[in-house]
Amino acid sequence: MQTQVHPAVAPSTRTYNTVLKSLSREGRHATVVSTFQHMDSLHLLDTRSFDIALDSCGWQGDVARARLLLFDMTRRGIPRSVASYQGAIQACIPSHNMTQAWRFWQTMLTTDQLAPTVQVYTHMLSVLADRDASDDDTSMAVLFHDAVTTHRLQPTRKMALLVLKSLPSDALLPWLTSLKQRGLGVGLDGAIYAAAMHVADQAGDVDGAVQCLALYCTSRPNTLLEHVLPVLRRLHLSPRGTEAVVGFVWERFRASSPHTPTFNVLLGMLGSVHPKRVTTLLHAMVHSGHADMHSFRLALVHGPMQDRPAVLQSLETYELSKGRNAIVVACNSALHACCV
Repeated sequence: MQTQVHPAVAPSTRTYNTVLKSLSREGRHATVVSTFQHMDSLHLLDTRSFDIALDSCGWQGDVARARLLLFDMTRRGIPRSVASYQGAIQACIPSHNMTQAWRFWQTMLTTDQLAPTVQVYTHMLSVLADRDASDDDTSMAVLFHDAVTTHRLQPTRKMALLVLKSLPSDALLPWLTSLKQRGLGVGLDGAIYAAAMHVADQAGDVDGAVQCLALYCTSRPNTLLEHVLPVLRRLHLSPRGTEAVVGFVWERFRASSPHTPTFNVLLGMLGSVHPKRVTTLLHAMVHSGHADMHSFRLALVHGPMQDRPAVLQSLETYELSKGRNAIVVACNSALHACCV
């Protein structure tokens, strides 16, 4: 039996770059550095090699090496790319090194005249978000504005959330309104409005939280209650904030766009902060014909124990959509709720 002998193939830059990328993805930064140095001894480095090494620096927060790599690219005459600066700026996030991040940023814009990408903007915003609260937060909003107007970028949810969490309560509504006016995709993202409501609520601005939700309700034509449901599921507000939001949603949609599953979510929200208000909301749902079996179960689970007889009595007289069988199922569920 003959053994086939394959000719030796000299390693190429592309092969080594593939190895570098794999090592970087595995978080083996020290091995990335040693492999990079070995490539240097073989004269196999190119822009891609430096970009991968800088990306590894970014994930590991190695600012010193990122700075040396960028300097080495200049010394060797290797052109730097946006990806080069992306890794370098990302390296500044864990150490909160805002000064160095701005230096990288200015060099990218002025010296190399490179247009930043969404990812680079996100890293810059992340660096700014980690600084002390005493610093001026307006630069984050300015940077976000620059991405949209100067470079015509479509901001991501992460970018918007980073800026939003840095804004004072009284600046939330104007900023959200500007997203809508510019026609940005994030202006329709319920997660952005939910985060704004949390910021306002934590600042004690309950009215501001409700106004953010009201703005979301007008962010698209013909907003239905089911469109608001994903936002409500994200909320974890204070008792005052929860009560205000529940009241707003009920008054706004009970006649124009009733949606029992969403009203049931309101019952659960009230139950976590104001159990005594649960029965009141249930009776309002029953009176308007927007209750179902799950509504009664929620009222029995979350409402005060002394209100359970009234809830059960209401259940006996309420005509569920599925008739008598549905009432039996609801009663069984109610009994189980009382036991647990």
